[in-house]
Amino acid sequence: MFLGKPYFVTATALADSLALHVSKTTIFDELTRNPRFASHMIAALAQRVEALVREVQEYALGTATRRLVAWLLRRREVATAEHEAVVVLPAAKRVLASQLGLSAEHLSRVLHDLSARGLIAVRGRQVIVCDATALRAWHAAAEDARVP
Repeated sequence: MFLGKPYFVTATALADSLALHVSKTTIFDELTRNPRFASHMIAALAQRVEALVREVQEYALGTATRRLVAWLLRRREVATAEHEAVVVLPAAKRVLASQLGLSAEHLSRVLHDLSARGLIAVRGRQVIVCDATALRAWHAAAEDARVP
């Protein structure tokens, strides 16, 4: 919209979804008319860029386990929990594996390893984070070990 050219990415809903179309004209009119809306739009775009940079760094430098743990920690249920939290995997595990740049088999091994460590339990498409505080601590320790 802001670049004035077609967007080159498509999306497919993995669950029942509701999509709302707001025209480009409506957005630009509101940006011109309402400075608070413009400020919120800039902040949202900045947050998205920051999140994308973090994801690229994680995928480029992180192990498969770190990528999965980071993905789990980005889920609202885990981010706000002190102890147990439940995350429902999207559609099929292969979809998540693809998003994390892993094969389905590698994702299964990582899930098994985290389960063996007592950090998570897997029940079908549900990942139960047994101790969110411990998972965050493991992720932070893995991050510290990566920094020279």
